[in-house]
Amino acid sequence: GIELLKKQYALADIQKVFLLPEDCSYETKTPAISNDEITALVKCDPEFFFGFASADPRNPNAEEILKKAFGELGLKGLFINTARLHMYPYDERLIPLYDICEVFRKPIIFHAGLTLENNAFARYSRPADFEEILYRYPKTSICLAHVGWPWVQETAALLLKYPNCYTNT
Repeated sequence: GIELLKKQYALADIQKVFLLPEDCSYETKTPAISNDEITALVKCDPEFFFGFASADPRNPNAEEILKKAFGELGLKGLFINTARLHMYPYDERLIPLYDICEVFRKPIIFHAGLTLENNAFARYSRPADFEEILYRYPKTSICLAHVGWPWVQETAALLLKYPNCYTNT
């Protein structure tokens, strides 16, 4: 179980694991990985697992789902894959979710750059397209995952310009 998994992670000196759900339930009717499933995994070892939430902004109850994830489930931030959702980061349907993150003081991790999924388009996740969100939410920590590859220079420029911008490898 979990102890074997942690032992394997320890061999690679991985000390904490971020668990990222995916909610594209507007089209699939059910999240690929739900907030409740993430919460169940976190409960196995809350010091090791760092659970994030997801909410499909195309669903009318997305705001309620995210508020529950932060308020009741105790999840640590929001994960969004705009490439998979087929919407730009500044799409008005996403703004209420960002507002909730700001109120709850939760970070946002965005998938940024190319993805190898067939139904996810890089045009929706170019790092430069996240600039407006970085500007509008200066108190919210925002991570552009994967250094926005292949547009790493755009990510680097945003890291220099916005103190609330982060990336990961």
